[in-house]
Formats: sequence, C-alpha cells, structure tokens
Amino acid sequence: MSMNKISWKTRRKAYWLFKNGKVKKEIESPKRIHFTILNDTEDKQVMYDKNKDSWSCDCRYYALKLKDCSHILASKLFMEEEENAG
Repeated sequence: MSMNKISWKTRRKAYWLFKNGKVKKEIESPKRIHFTILNDTEDKQVMYDKNKDSWSCDCRYYALKLKDCSHILASKLFMEEEENAG
C-alpha cells in the first residue's frame, strides 16, 4: 500500500510509536513475524505473514477498514530500521 493513501494522522501516530520505542518484535518464525505495540490503554498485536507479504492487526481501525493502521506502519518502520542496521 502506498504511503500516499494513508492519512497524515495515521502516519504521524505510527512515527511517534516507532520513535518512542513502543514497537517490540516478539517472535519471528520462517513464516511470520509477531509484534506487540505498547499502548497506554491496551497493547496491540501485529502480524506479518512472510509468505503472503501481508500484514494484520487486532485494532478496531484495521478490523473496520482493512487498511494499514498506525500499528502496522510503526512495525514496518521498525523492520526498515532493523534491515538498515544489519
């Protein structure tokens, strides 16, 4: 999904989550990567399916719109930084 189709509010929140250390990679298997996004009220779970190259999140925004949410974007930023560091 193009970043241009994602609202600035969603991008801003994702950047904040990423920069403030709220993204934690929990488990990586050959097929999937699981992330926890730490939140003040309720932590969110994000999953990346490597085989399908697809993302999912347990938040309401993703469930209603089936579009990348701030939690998914923050996880993508985390992965980008991890790839660039390695």
